[in-house]
Amino acid sequence: MTDRINIDSIRAAIGRKYFWIIGLHEGKTILLGPYGSEDAATTVGIEKLEGDFSVIPLPTRNEARATRIIKARKLKEGRSLGSALEKISHNKPSGEL
Repeated sequence: MTDRINIDSIRAAIGRKYFWIIGLHEGKTILLGPYGSEDAATTVGIEKLEGDFSVIPLPTRNEARATRIIKARKLKEGRSLGSALEKISHNKPSGEL
């Protein structure tokens, strides 16, 4: 059996960060990204979410892994289980984003 190299683990070890936008759109949590710089993510957030967002650095460009990290952080911050497990949309609403 061969060992599979986890690219995200390597990037995390060398400090590579990707920037993700988390915000609200029509009352739903939405995750956009990844972006290569905080400035690029901020620009997209301003254009698409009209300022109702946060830019967060994560050690992955994988959407599913980014979602898991965000949900785990919510639990660690003491938010309710329901809040932490709330669905995060990855799809951009048609026509608007």
